[in-house]
Amino acid sequence: MLCKILYYFLLLFVGLQAYAQVNIPDSVHNDYEKGAYLLKLAKQTANFDSSLYILNNAIDLAKKSNKDSLLLKAMLWKSKIAADKGNYNDAIKYSLELNATAKYLKNDYYLFRGLSQLGKVYSLNGDAETGLQQKKEALKVAEKMQDSLLFADALNNIGDAFKALDFEDIAKKYFLRALAIYDKIDAPEEEKMITYKNLARVETSYNKINYYFDKALTVVSRKNNPLQLAYFYLSKGDAMSYKKYYKNALFSFEKSLKISDSLHNDVISKISLIGIGKSYNGLGDSEKAIKYLRKALKYKVFNLKNHYILLDELSKSYNSLKKYKEAYLTTTKMINLKDSLNSVKINNAFAEFDTKYETKKKEAQIAKQKLKIELEEKRKNLILFGSIALLLLSGIIFQWYINRQRRKNKEKELLFKLDKEKAELALKLKKAESKNLKELNEAKSRFFTNIAHELRTPLTLIMGPLQDVIGKIKGDNKETLKIAHSNSKKLLTLVNDILELSTLEAGTPDLNKTEMCLFAFLKRIFYSYESYAKIRQLNTTLELPNAKDIMVYTDGEKLEKILNNLLSNAFKYSETGDNVKFLVELKENIAFISVQDSGVGISDKDIEHIFDRYYQGTNAENLTGTGIGLSFANRLAILLGGNISVVSKKGKGSTFTLQLPLEIVSEECPDEASLSSEIEETESTPYIVNYIFDDKPKVLIVEDNFEMQKYLKGILKQYFYVEFAKNGFEGLKKLKKSKYDLVSSDVMMPGMDGFVFREEINKNIEWKNIPFILLTARSLKEDKIRGFRLGVDDYITKPFNASEYITRINNLIKNKNERDKYYNEIKDDIKITKGKSSESEIIKELEKIILENIDNSDFKTTDLALKVNCSPRNLSRIIKKNIGITPVNLILEVRLQKAYQLLKSNKYKTVSEVRYEVGIENASYFSRKFVERFGVKPKEVQ
Repeated sequence: MLCKILYYFLLLFVGLQAYAQVNIPDSVHNDYEKGAYLLKLAKQTANFDSSLYILNNAIDLAKKSNKDSLLLKAMLWKSKIAADKGNYNDAIKYSLELNATAKYLKNDYYLFRGLSQLGKVYSLNGDAETGLQQKKEALKVAEKMQDSLLFADALNNIGDAFKALDFEDIAKKYFLRALAIYDKIDAPEEEKMITYKNLARVETSYNKINYYFDKALTVVSRKNNPLQLAYFYLSKGDAMSYKKYYKNALFSFEKSLKISDSLHNDVISKISLIGIGKSYNGLGDSEKAIKYLRKALKYKVFNLKNHYILLDELSKSYNSLKKYKEAYLTTTKMINLKDSLNSVKINNAFAEFDTKYETKKKEAQIAKQKLKIELEEKRKNLILFGSIALLLLSGIIFQWYINRQRRKNKEKELLFKLDKEKAELALKLKKAESKNLKELNEAKSRFFTNIAHELRTPLTLIMGPLQDVIGKIKGDNKETLKIAHSNSKKLLTLVNDILELSTLEAGTPDLNKTEMCLFAFLKRIFYSYESYAKIRQLNTTLELPNAKDIMVYTDGEKLEKILNNLLSNAFKYSETGDNVKFLVELKENIAFISVQDSGVGISDKDIEHIFDRYYQGTNAENLTGTGIGLSFANRLAILLGGNISVVSKKGKGSTFTLQLPLEIVSEECPDEASLSSEIEETESTPYIVNYIFDDKPKVLIVEDNFEMQKYLKGILKQYFYVEFAKNGFEGLKKLKKSKYDLVSSDVMMPGMDGFVFREEINKNIEWKNIPFILLTARSLKEDKIRGFRLGVDDYITKPFNASEYITRINNLIKNKNERDKYYNEIKDDIKITKGKSSESEIIKELEKIILENIDNSDFKTTDLALKVNCSPRNLSRIIKKNIGITPVNLILEVRLQKAYQLLKSNKYKTVSEVRYEVGIENASYFSRKFVERFGVKPKEVQ
């Protein structure tokens, strides 16, 4: 007992000494006034530790003064300051303490504030889902209080949570509901500021984004608070970056960085630097992006979510500059960080579960205590009223029994509920682990697929020149070049296998089944390895059934890939003098095809993972591989309805068996074709262009690889004038300066890729109809579909045939010239009316098109002419003839009529909103034209 007294005395003495270090004015007397003064001082203190120390003193004084509002307010600011400094774990802890205290004191206002703050901190800490749940709890408290301002505040918070989860449409509905409430109660602009900022983040129209940010900036500027101004520019930069307005985003992030540096706020500075790096990536300047992202890495403040975004942008920058080593290291860090993010969510879930469990446990203890008190009272009553009749005594005993049963049932229900919550939490954890593993596999798959695509360009530069030279020379050198060409084709096959494995991972491809003689097919595959076996001095054996050959219906291409993989592995892992056997057995329409070798074998440790993707064994010394072949072969076997099994022992060899169900077409086959081991020879015959043009056509090639540029120039210069651009940005500049008969572009380029380049071309009427070819290493079906949807005329994959490429260019230019000739002959006959003759029908058609584009301030007469398939000159002639005004005045008339209707309807609060809605940005111009047309000012109509 004495030790406890000494301990509490020591604590009190230390607390008083620390408190004495804070200078409090003599005019402040009682504990409440001192606590309020310290709270105000803590808000103004920049150092986190100092603020926390002052707030703890303020909380102690609030407890002494018995002022609940001061105590709760100090606890709320304790969480806010921790969050502002990036200490999110401490902020969560302080918010939970605030909520528990507010519940105990039955103060709904600070319970609402505490739940809102807790939801905000969870979102900042990377757990937006938990943050949304806390904000929904805050909404329930606001509904209970029937406070319109708090209710609107809660709607804003929930909308912000949905925005963090990328549900922008849902978020926008909540923000609009909040703004409607503020308007209804005529709230001050300061209350609406956050809503304006939130609406700007989810709007899609550039004009509306700027409109809401301008309203928010007006309010923030009046408050003269640098920290709020920094947060404002941070939000604007984030919104502009998300909508891909990277120049505007860069301007806002630089503003927030300048303010945060002056405030020494590392949290905002780091986020601003990440935003600047992301903006430079969007603008195609990866070097500058890396510069600012590396600056962000130097800040000690660490937030998992923001750090993940930083690493992601850094990885994109390295990939864009083809620094694959740095990109791979950064991607690995991202994967590790993803695990940490999931751990944060799991820890948050456990903390929440523990809190709920402890609360339920305390409630059960209180219930037991109350029950114990009740029993004591009943016992006293029995003693005091012992003379009461036996019937009354029996009734009391019966009532006691009923209460006991109820208590037991209540305890059972409580335990059942806790077990259920525990099971649900375990399920959530399992799902989180599964999702994390899936994302890791997808990251690996994307990395290897990108590398495979990159290999196709150098392969083109190897195979194309080899193919040309083989057809032009003779002698021993020709045979040597044939070997080089054959091996480059094998390398291309390996690249295609990697891409096809990625396709198998993404879904199930179609089978291309044909009829074929099974035994002849198997012989051809096995005997193709004869010469290789002789060079390696290996003994080979082929054992087929004695029965006649049979005709089967299967996908021969995929079956050949499986068997080539198994045979090549057998020869690869065998040594001089070893045996390789190819055994085929038929059992009830099932083929058992075995490849047996007496080579190095596989250990028990490795055999469990032999079909795992990218797995490489540890026993085969000095042997290399990609870890793809067996995984690929096994997936193809499953696709064909079969499977591959393996039996192996280290040092004794291995046997791989393909079990394949057969669809037999006939029990007989034609005579076996003679097997040939000749090297495939593709003679290159030069292509001759039929000159249908007075001059050589002018072709623009957009390609970032210098060697590929040289190769393309070599094969095209005889037939075309060729100019080059190294990326999409340079290509657009050349299109502005010169006219071209055809454009050919790569897809994978730094800055602006081929797809985005084509999208930019589509925006220009003159460029859109220039024949366009995508020449790329990307051979996936979805890439081709995307290209054709963008309006490209042809899609050619690398490696490609030079003659075929030249032919396609020539045909596209020829077809374009014929189309132009035809349209020039009939252009004067094109009519806008499309079969409509009356004036009213013409007016309706044009008015409908203008109304569909009314909020687009850039919609001009040329756009109107394009919409109705007519030249601007013909459109002007037809409108003047039928309506009597110019196209410009027609568009203006429709805009003004629409503005008049909107002002009369009172749907919009201000004239500026109406002006933006009808696509007129200049306020004075709108007012002047409106008065000229209707004789009154817009404000008077409203």
